[in-house]
Amino acid sequence: MSHLTPEAIETLAASAATDPHLATCAECRKALGSAKGRRALLKGMKDVTLTEAAFRRVEAKLMDEARAPQSAWGLVFAQFRSSWMIGAALVALALVVVVPKLIEPEPVPARVPVAVKDAPVRPADSAQWTAVVVEGVVHRNGSALVAGDVLKPADVVDARMGRLVLAQLDREVHVELLGLAKLGGAAMVSLEEGTLAVEAAPEVLVEAAGAWVMGSDTAFVVTRAAAEVVVELVRGSARVGSDSYLRDAVTLTAPQRLTLGLPVKPPFSAVDSAAAPYPFTQIPKQPWARLDLSDLSMGAPFDIAGHHGSGPSSLLLTEGRHRLMVGAHESWVQLVPGSDTKWKAAPRGIAQAKEELEDLPPSPEAISNLQRSLKDQRPKLRACYEKWLKANPAASGEVVLTLSLSKAGKVLGARVDDATIPAESVECLVRTGKRLVLPPLGSAQEIEVPLSFTQGGSR
Repeated sequence: MSHLTPEAIETLAASAATDPHLATCAECRKALGSAKGRRALLKGMKDVTLTEAAFRRVEAKLMDEARAPQSAWGLVFAQFRSSWMIGAALVALALVVVVPKLIEPEPVPARVPVAVKDAPVRPADSAQWTAVVVEGVVHRNGSALVAGDVLKPADVVDARMGRLVLAQLDREVHVELLGLAKLGGAAMVSLEEGTLAVEAAPEVLVEAAGAWVMGSDTAFVVTRAAAEVVVELVRGSARVGSDSYLRDAVTLTAPQRLTLGLPVKPPFSAVDSAAAPYPFTQIPKQPWARLDLSDLSMGAPFDIAGHHGSGPSSLLLTEGRHRLMVGAHESWVQLVPGSDTKWKAAPRGIAQAKEELEDLPPSPEAISNLQRSLKDQRPKLRACYEKWLKANPAASGEVVLTLSLSKAGKVLGARVDDATIPAESVECLVRTGKRLVLPPLGSAQEIEVPLSFTQGGSR
């Protein structure tokens, strides 16, 4: 016996018309009843939002039914029912529960309705970045940026005349930018030029001129300059490729360094072992307060709660009392959550102004502070030799690292003369020396740091 087509049944369900075939076919009468029930149910439905989790459950159910064996007539009807269910699911989640009772010939056990109050899955692009430290002149979409400002994906940040530390506090991701970059959803940053240091517990993705870097629980530095991109792994491991799918990626494990030419394309150049440590800024614990150091002159050094920087600046710090050093002047600030504290320079007399303008010889205290700082940061320098010494247990080398320091202690230049060590280690030493954070000396100085390295340690 032939049956009415699904289209004919839907036409009859939508009108008061009838068909002589229904008098002799119980199966078609049952299908017509189900069609009329569906239409009545759809009319009574209210619009609800289908959560991501609920949609996945509907999708899984449809896939299970598609894989189940069907008769020839049942296959046609199942195809029609699946098409209807996809549309109905987008209107109301309740259909997933009720419809099977209308179209199944035998009774089924009652099911617990799916709650439409499930928390929606937050899209990746809703992630926000918080400015933790802003030094010098930094802009967001052309407007000046200060610590505490909240940035969103697609914002363009320009720190070519300053330094910016951003954090996604709920994701344990933070980046330090010296250059120009565009933020992306979740944990993604696109570096257009400059240097980007990344420290992240969850997965993070960075793009720079066609070089893609992906890592999880990692710390790395990406630098784009002239016709090359340099990736340095400081902690953990990461994959580096020429597209976001990382189909041609190589895996780096810290401490390693990879230099890529522009345009980025495989095969990649050899991986170096001269990746240098990077002094990542410590993200403060909440609650915090904002310290405004905008009155500091350009380049004036400051030191507070482990932050070494230069003015003008603003930063978020954990509440409480903190010792603030501005140049050689000491003061204390009390930070209260929810409020801003603005530092103001004390009025200067003629004698004080003259003293600040003069280059003074380093005091014994300044020299002691410098020696202590160099000793504390010696492991950063030794990292440039670790792999070389492991590959050559009997190797030893001596080198003198010369640093040119400003009056404020900022490293203006570094060089190595007459080295007895590999060229890549010399390059690492120079790069690391420029990143050292040293105390003010009172005058510009050039200092020599003698280093002697053996398998047993360094002096």
